[in-house]
Amino acid sequence: MPSRVVHIAFLGFGAVNQALHALLARRREALVREHGVGCIVTGVASRRLGWRARSAGLDPLAPAGDECADVREWLVASAPDVVFEAVPLDPHAGQPALDYLRAALEHGAHAVSANKGPVVHGYRELSELAAARGTGYRFESAVMDGAPVFSLARECLPLAGLTAVRGVFTSTATVVLEAVERGLTIADGVAEAQRLGIAEADPSYDVDGWDTAVKLCAIGNVLLGADLRPPDVAREGIGALAGDDVVFPKTARVGPTSCDSMALATPGLRKQVTSMLHVDDFEEPPPGTCSPRTKVCEL
Repeated sequence: MPSRVVHIAFLGFGAVNQALHALLARRREALVREHGVGCIVTGVASRRLGWRARSAGLDPLAPAGDECADVREWLVASAPDVVFEAVPLDPHAGQPALDYLRAALEHGAHAVSANKGPVVHGYRELSELAAARGTGYRFESAVMDGAPVFSLARECLPLAGLTAVRGVFTSTATVVLEAVERGLTIADGVAEAQRLGIAEADPSYDVDGWDTAVKLCAIGNVLLGADLRPPDVAREGIGALAGDDVVFPKTARVGPTSCDSMALATPGLRKQVTSMLHVDDFEEPPPGTCSPRTKVCEL
């Protein structure tokens, strides 16, 4: 028997939260055995399901709980200890996720989000609200999914003096560009990314560069003390690229590449992010792997 039962609610129930729900189900016995924690789902909300809540527990795959009118009524009815938020990205204002997370924290629940928008548009506000309410606002999976980015820098390298970040952050663009390199179309690549469950709900955010822009802003704001918004980013999308544009040259180490990466550097506090289609000084990758395209942010 668990020594503690945690009531959880899913805000958004697409690929991300469905995968989380499946993971919690698979690890149910291990959570009890290793941590003394049991989880009961008391709420689920999505455009398809509506606002469903049942304090005694419900099955989010086929919820039979009460239907609520809005997020605040839903929070009262579901009484969650933790809200897992994964609604579609809005790069321009972070809504409605920002309002949802604000409501969850005000209600007294911990908020765990996979959404980049609220990090960019409300990181400081939500963090301060969580601290005032004695709860937590966590958003590690908003960038690079399960790979640690924010916690690595803040928890493991607190005195390192972070000055730059570089990495391949946009999985969908990678899949799309590799598809084009194989002679397929942008639409074929988007379809493959959607099949893999990694594309944004609106895949144009990936293709047109908004996903990368929001990630740059999120990392800059959280880790480098900036105050960036997506309009500060000079974007260059991949929608117009043809196969010849993304084939890595076999005899040179410069030119367009088949992968998508980003870099941020400080100081300077110059609010401009540029997206460049070029290779940094990298060796040619092995066949079947991807080469980096750099996106530089000088803050």
